[in-house]
Amino acid sequence: MAADLAALRTYLIDAIGLGATTPLGLERANAIIDEGLESITDLVDLSHEDGVKTLCYNVRKPAGSIPQPDWIEPEPNPQNLREPTIPKTGQAIPTICEQRLTIAAYGAKVSYRSINRQISTVSLNRDRLRAFQRHQEMIKNHTESESLPEQSKTFTAQKFLDQLPTYLREILGVNKDSLAYVIRESLVVPINPPTL
Repeated sequence: MAADLAALRTYLIDAIGLGATTPLGLERANAIIDEGLESITDLVDLSHEDGVKTLCYNVRKPAGSIPQPDWIEPEPNPQNLREPTIPKTGQAIPTICEQRLTIAAYGAKVSYRSINRQISTVSLNRDRLRAFQRHQEMIKNHTESESLPEQSKTFTAQKFLDQLPTYLREILGVNKDSLAYVIRESLVVPINPPTL
């Protein structure tokens, strides 16, 4: 658990870019972790756009209040004055970091959870985040291909079977994943190489 938190904190500071060279980086990473993330795999549970926006909003403008730090109780205190409170101060999350976090959640949820690959700081490194962003744009701009022709004397079962893998690569399922996985030879997905 402690190792998972440390790896997540390092990932947020370095790969997401919350501020590796400033003390604010650690405060920002801790504020994100305080929103309920315990490891990098928890990114799967975020709805990649709305969830990250809500998380970053909560970090920027946390709910609740804290005691006013410079208040001194008067002596004597005949009116029973209580320590005043001020709103909690938030952490500034740069827009680029929010976008990277959104892409990381997208990559964790869509590209890894759906094909049972392990989610790690390596599998969500900056190079992969760029690839996931291109993938997300490709999915948004995707248009459905025409259906395969019906079997006939000219379009035989063999031609159908030859064209099926290509056709399934072009069709997206409910989770916006290519349906090519339904005909893969092995249920076990090979391990990703360290970088793209």
